[in-house]
Amino acid sequence: MKLWIFVVCSVLVASDPFQSETSITRVRGSCQSLCSCEEKDDTVIINCEERGIKMVSEINVPPSRPFHLNLLNNGLTVLHVNDFAGLVNAISLHLGFNNIADIEPGAFNGLNLLKQLHINHNSLEILKEDTFDGLENLEFLQADNNFITVIEASAFSKLSRLKVLILNDNAIEYLPPNIFRFVPLTHLDLRGNQLQTLPYVGFLEHIGRILDLQLEDNKWACNCDLLQLKTWLENMPPQSIIGDVVCNRSLPLVVTTSVSDSHLSTKVIPILKAPTKETSLMLHTSKPTTQFPGIYCPIPCHCTSHMLSGVLMHCQERNIESLSDLGPPPTNPKKLILAGNIIQTLLKSDLMDYASLEMLHLGNNRIEILEEGNLFLGLHHLEYLYLEYNAIKEVLPGTFNTMPKLKVLYLNNNLLQTLPPHIFSGVPLARLNLKTNQFAHLPVSNVLDELDMLFFILFAQKFIGF
Repeated sequence: MKLWIFVVCSVLVASDPFQSETSITRVRGSCQSLCSCEEKDDTVIINCEERGIKMVSEINVPPSRPFHLNLLNNGLTVLHVNDFAGLVNAISLHLGFNNIADIEPGAFNGLNLLKQLHINHNSLEILKEDTFDGLENLEFLQADNNFITVIEASAFSKLSRLKVLILNDNAIEYLPPNIFRFVPLTHLDLRGNQLQTLPYVGFLEHIGRILDLQLEDNKWACNCDLLQLKTWLENMPPQSIIGDVVCNRSLPLVVTTSVSDSHLSTKVIPILKAPTKETSLMLHTSKPTTQFPGIYCPIPCHCTSHMLSGVLMHCQERNIESLSDLGPPPTNPKKLILAGNIIQTLLKSDLMDYASLEMLHLGNNRIEILEEGNLFLGLHHLEYLYLEYNAIKEVLPGTFNTMPKLKVLYLNNNLLQTLPPHIFSGVPLARLNLKTNQFAHLPVSNVLDELDMLFFILFAQKFIGF
């Protein structure tokens, strides 16, 4: 994962608005006023982030010069055939955080030199067999945080140089046989999907070069098919990094991984206590969805509305200091993502207009204390709460028992040393992540022993089955 982050950031870091006048002069006349340009190492960095661009044709690029193009946070909705035909010297293309719902066949015609494509945080629902036509030299493809449910069998068949594929946080239930037969992947991220199994024949047999495989947060079914994956994982090279695989069904088997030096070794852990009913840990989107235009959205967020999943508010990485800064939300939001901001304090009044929420993501902020015991009062529909990567030192009694439907709670990577008694009383948690805190021991008495529906927890860098 560190490698991927470096690759992404190395492209964007050059988009500093204070670039030298000399650099701009060298490419003057090749960039429109709505974009900023900089020359670096004989390559032009074209930064068109948040410029209200709705058509790719609005962009002019330097002739006969290799360039990186950043189109993050614009108004693109459809990529039409030959949209990029005039951008033949593009090396990387960032299309994240738009509202792209459709990529027409031939949209990427002319991009024979493209090495990196980022289409993350859009509204894609299907990757068709001709979606990536024209990208034969692509090495890095990022398509996480869309609504992808279907990937057609030949979607990646022409990407014979693709090494990194990021598909986490979609709704993929099934990967067609032989989908990676001609793809030399070394890094594959499938976290946060709806996958139940990965067979050896037609899938695992074709990813023998893999070095980093991320599989967490899927709906792995504990049956004989999963044993193929377990056996394959046990035979991975020592230098490989393999994510956790945990059964979603109430059967007596958990396939998981634990840290051992640089290699994650696979082992089977018996479940000591099955949940009282089958748990479902992922937001489910079973069919392609329909978007509704013209939805109100508070600045600086990006909002979409889908027939099945409802109104989604994407407010991540916007330098938001307080929820009150956003103003009123759209009607009946279902999902609010505030990860990667600079929020330090949460007040009960901040969430009064969000009673319809099913998922709240506050990870990677600066929250230190959940100050009010009834902070989440009124969030009767909330099922998923993410508070990881903050600086939380204390959780007050009664903080979570106002959420009668809460199933998934992430408190990992904080500064917690203890949890108050009965903190989870009446909370139907199925998944709890407490790892990378400052606990001296696992808080069982009057804490975890009150979680009747707990299926597994993450604690001290490993899974513990119940």
